[in-house]
Amino acid sequence: MSLLALLGCAPATPRPRLPSLPPSFTATEVVAESVVTVFGFDGGPFVLLPERRLAAWRVEGAEARAVGPSGAGWYRAAAQGPDELWAVTATLAPEGQGSLYRLHVERAGAWEDRGPIPATSLTGLAVEGGGVGWVVGVRQLFHTVDGGASWQAVPDALAPGDVPETIGVSGPGGLLVGGSALRATTDGGATWATPLPAPVVATDGRWIVSGTSDRPRVGELVDGAVRWTGELPAGWLADRVCAGGGAEGVVRVRANKVGTSQLAVFESRDGGRTFARQRISGASDPAWVGLGEGVVAMDVERRLRAY
Repeated sequence: MSLLALLGCAPATPRPRLPSLPPSFTATEVVAESVVTVFGFDGGPFVLLPERRLAAWRVEGAEARAVGPSGAGWYRAAAQGPDELWAVTATLAPEGQGSLYRLHVERAGAWEDRGPIPATSLTGLAVEGGGVGWVVGVRQLFHTVDGGASWQAVPDALAPGDVPETIGVSGPGGLLVGGSALRATTDGGATWATPLPAPVVATDGRWIVSGTSDRPRVGELVDGAVRWTGELPAGWLADRVCAGGGAEGVVRVRANKVGTSQLAVFESRDGGRTFARQRISGASDPAWVGLGEGVVAMDVERRLRAY
C-alpha cells in the first residue's frame, strides 16, 4: 500500500492506524516514500554495538512485516531511488575502532548484498537511479555508477571542516553536498562549484537549510544559485529537508529544539515562504521521523504515526 493511500487523499480523511513495532526495536532511518520502511536494529536502545542485530520493517496498512537481510549490525542509512531501495548496514570493525559498511539493494521485492563501501565515516546516502549513487561522511565522498559493485572516491568535492555532511541528488549527474559550505556538481563529480560559502545543515538536492539555530534559512537552488525563500523560528536546528512528495509548493523540514528533545516538522505550502510547525509526539530521536510523500514517525512506545 502506498504512503498516499495510508495518509488518505483528502485533508479531512482521518489518519490511518499504523502498526506498532517490537519494543526491542530501535529505528535509525524511516523511509516515508511510496512504501514506508523503518530501518534500525534489534536488541534494545542501550545494547552494545557488537550485540546489535539488523532489523527492518515494511508497513502494510495496519500491519508490519520484517524485511531485508539478517545478522549482526545496524542500518546506518537508507534512501529510495526511482526503482530501487538502497540501505547501508554497519558492523563494528574487528579492531573495535570504527565501522564497516555494506550496501544492500531491494528491487522488485528481492534483496541483494552489493558488497562493501570503502568509507570510514558515513553520514548520508543518495540514489540517482540507474545504478548511480553516492555516500558521504566526514571529509569523504564516494560515488558508484554500477549499483555499488565498485566505489570511487571523489577528491576535492568537500569543503573543509568537521560539520557532518548532507547530500541530495539534483538531477542526472548532479549532487549537492552540504557541510561547512554548499558544493555542487552537474557532471558526476568531475567538476565542482560552491553556490554558497556558508554552512549547510540539510539538502535534498533542490532545497537547502543554512545557518545556525539563531537564524535557520531555507532556500532553493535555481540555475546554480541559492534563492532564499523563508526562515524557520529561532532556536530550532534542522537536519533534513525535502520537497513534499511531488506536491507543488510543499517543503518539509525536520528540526530539533535546541537544548531539548523536542522534535518538529515545519511544513510550507507556499514554496518555502512560510512554515507551520507540526509537533512530533513521543519521538526522542530525529532518526525516528521520516520525511517523503508524507511524514511518518515512531514514538518511544514503538507506535508508528502518520502526520
